[in-house]
Amino acid sequence: MAIKNSTKQAFADALKSLLVTKELSAVRIQELCRICGTERPTFYYHFRDKYDLVSWIYEQDLQKSIRLSGERYGKAQLEQLLLILQADQNFYRKAFHDSGQNALLSHILQSNIRMAREVLGDEQTLVHLTREEEFQIRVYTYAWCGCLQDWVSGRYEFAPSEFAALMYRSMSELALKSLQESREAM
Repeated sequence: MAIKNSTKQAFADALKSLLVTKELSAVRIQELCRICGTERPTFYYHFRDKYDLVSWIYEQDLQKSIRLSGERYGKAQLEQLLLILQADQNFYRKAFHDSGQNALLSHILQSNIRMAREVLGDEQTLVHLTREEEFQIRVYTYAWCGCLQDWVSGRYEFAPSEFAALMYRSMSELALKSLQESREAM
């Protein structure tokens, strides 16, 4: 497992180094393999495409934010995630700028919808969400992702703690109540 993750991390580091001078759309798998000293099958053993690699990087950062904050959901975890994204701003700006078929924004949308369902009880319990609750999840998730993309691109000049507080306060009462109950149960 350590070798597999170190190979993935090598591809991640290579991608980040290429994004210093290129847009994500201009990066080729062959370049990543050349930098890592591997062949294309090695890349495709680990990732479907470069967007899968970008999503893997985001998921690693998301897990890091959970470890650092000590919570799975909530304002402290969100603030940690924002600090991580801010520290790797060049990578995330270029990743959000690309709108390819499997782009980062699409991955984050689906991930956040799954997370919201989990918090509200639909993924791991027998409680099913109403159509209205499902709609609220999607509205909030789409708004959150759009605001995150704007923040990463520099449109909003909020510190991570300010942005996290604004996003947290903008959640619906249903989501806040469920989030608090979920955190208390952990």
